[in-house]
Amino acid sequence: MRFCRKQLSLGVVIGVLVITACGCVSTPRSRMPAVLGLSVDRMDLNSKPVGLWSKDRIYGLAIHSDATGREAAPPISLPLLSKLSQRIQVYLGQHCAVSEVKRIPIDGIQEGDGFSSLLNAAKPHHIDALIVALFSSTESTHVGTFGESRMMTQMPGTTTFNVALVELGVIDVAQELVTFQVEKTATERMDRLKVPIGHGQGTLEEALDLLRANSAQQALDDALQDFTSGCLSD
Repeated sequence: MRFCRKQLSLGVVIGVLVITACGCVSTPRSRMPAVLGLSVDRMDLNSKPVGLWSKDRIYGLAIHSDATGREAAPPISLPLLSKLSQRIQVYLGQHCAVSEVKRIPIDGIQEGDGFSSLLNAAKPHHIDALIVALFSSTESTHVGTFGESRMMTQMPGTTTFNVALVELGVIDVAQELVTFQVEKTATERMDRLKVPIGHGQGTLEEALDLLRANSAQQALDDALQDFTSGCLSD
């Protein structure tokens, strides 16, 4: 699936941004099977959400931003990825009465060997269910102009679209199976004037990092509702 816009008008502080060129952004494809190296016999997605969030279970959380897929955007930085991790933990505490989620490091994961690495990391912590949050995205930048068409002076600029995909899965550590999985997408955009960036305004790389994190957060918030639909708490 490709997300396309031929012409777009956006309300901004100085006027309206009009994109005259056509551009498309591919929707990211599921990355969890490839990143974790999952075979069919490692997935049993017939489980229902009810029962996943028992107070007697010990939960772990592994979070990763993947940039190895086709047309993938760069990964989300670790500081912003940490904020997304905190968002998951707070949500589980508020909606599922999960009092503690142990963070399992996933640094340096290589495509195809993540599953065994995660299991080995989770078992010493006596974790029953390991939550995996995998983020990926695609991006496209288009040239446009700021200012209404009737204005004599228009300013050049660009708009960057980011399409984020979040995949949330639950691994039953004892059975070594993925027993539940949810995925959602979201799209965010960033408008930028083609002018020098002033002192203290941040870099373009920092702005793009925020764009990716904001897009990921929108997808995450949507996914968490389905992911925790079996919770008994309000």
